[in-house]
Amino acid sequence: MTLNTWGILATLLNICVPSFNSNQLATLKYTFEKKRNAFALEYCKAHQNTYILMVFPMANIEDDATIQEIANTYGNIIHTKKLYLSTENAMNFLKLIYLGHGKHLGRWLGTPENNFKGARIAVKQRFSPKDMPLRIYVYESESLFAVQKCKSALRKYIGQGREPVHANDTHEETMKIAQVLFDNKAIDILNNKKIFISKGLLQ
Repeated sequence: MTLNTWGILATLLNICVPSFNSNQLATLKYTFEKKRNAFALEYCKAHQNTYILMVFPMANIEDDATIQEIANTYGNIIHTKKLYLSTENAMNFLKLIYLGHGKHLGRWLGTPENNFKGARIAVKQRFSPKDMPLRIYVYESESLFAVQKCKSALRKYIGQGREPVHANDTHEETMKIAQVLFDNKAIDILNNKKIFISKGLLQ
């Protein structure tokens, strides 16, 4: 319900609703988002069958109602979040979600020696158009197989191959990603700090 709707409803019911200036509204929004993030993180901690499902901006979807409908066929969406990432932010995010995948990381994401060439190509592809968000879903499903079926169904619906959709495979990965995505200082960290990867992780 929008603030205007609240105002109209309050007028009809003769209810006194406090007014807020822009700074107060921003504070309320931040507090609400902080509580939602805290819930998402605690839910992931408490449930081993949670995953982080992601739909990248390249999907170019204005309304994700169909995305959620498809996902809920194979599990349950517990929490949603939209992020608009800068280029450097997106680079760091890709390093984060693929960090520790060993050969998989070395094969396409790149290495410090080639300045993560694969990741830079992926950013241009997956994070365009820039006015579209990265959609994040805390996703609960009975098995990894069901998650994989969900990814396949979403990729078929979007129709752009594998790249628009990603989900992790293990609860350890869920927690690694969730601890960044649902920490209220995380986006600043992703934007302003480089993520260094040791050669050992690329073996």
